[in-house]
Amino acid sequence: FFLVVMEVSEALTGSTGSVLVADPNEASDEQVKPLDPKMIDKVQKTAENLAKDLDDLMSSVSNSLHSICAFSSGNMSIYKEASDEIGASVSTGVAGMYEFIKKVKQLNETLNGVDIIHDEM
Repeated sequence: FFLVVMEVSEALTGSTGSVLVADPNEASDEQVKPLDPKMIDKVQKTAENLAKDLDDLMSSVSNSLHSICAFSSGNMSIYKEASDEIGASVSTGVAGMYEFIKKVKQLNETLNGVDIIHDEM
């Protein structure tokens, strides 16, 4: 942006100096100079290039944001699937432990008769 301003300033003054503005109270036909058509073309081309560069930048930012959103969405779905699988695994493990405890209690009840047979021997 600064380069564009400097180019326009140089085109208006013909050098890198500052633009002189006439006092409106002292305006006369001698002080008012017509604008150079080449300078107007240069300003227009510079503005068009700047607009194109801005459009390219905004397109790039938009594409980057879409990529980031897709990446984040993918990560969230993977996290959800992993959480669901862990929940299912924990539920299966707890059910297995209850089944194991039930079998141990049955075995303990079955082996109660062994103590009686042991005492008889």
